Amino acid sequence: MPTKQGIEAELNASEQHKANAEARATLVELDEFETMLRAAEREIWQPHWSHDDPLVDRLARIRAGRRLPRPYRALPRHAGQVDFDRVSFGR
Repeated sequence: MPTKQGIEAELNASEQHKANAEARATLVELDEFETMLRAAEREIWQPHWSHDDPLVDRLARIRAGRRLPRPYRALPRHAGQVDFDRVSFGR
């Protein structure tokens, strides 16, 4: 018969697995988004631009509001509010 500790360990392991899967899915979505953004930028590229420019600027240059797929349309409003230096991805 499983012990309480065994059941809790199994639940914690499955939660960790779920969190890892969600993190991987998010990374795939970010990669797809970056690919889409670079393709859109390539159509109108200017020599003084950089892919390291702030996300808000990159989205503005492609007029992101109209060109983004629906899940990403809120990005231009929120991109400037994220301080990626302070974002923590726990292990």
